[in-house]
Amino acid sequence: MKDDVEKISSSPLGRGGGEGLSLIICTFQRPVALRTLLESVKQQSLYPNQIIIVDGSLDDQTQEMLKEHHFPNLENFKVDEANRGLTKQRNF
Repeated sequence: MKDDVEKISSSPLGRGGGEGLSLIICTFQRPVALRTLLESVKQQSLYPNQIIIVDGSLDDQTQEMLKEHHFPNLENFKVDEANRGLTKQRNF
């Protein structure tokens, strides 16, 4: 893992291993929209084995929201200024 990134996990991955669905979300300063999206994902018939959030936000509102609401199989990476921006976050 990169030294300049803070990783926050809400649950371990690898329940049973094998193939599965991964969802990768890049976000910036949109904790309410992100929560709406994740709540929608919970309602789907196939829930991802892995959800990766790459957060380029300037504040900690996204992290606070994720601490308040449980989403299984979620890994959150808050990137610093050098890794901020959609192109960089997509290739993180």
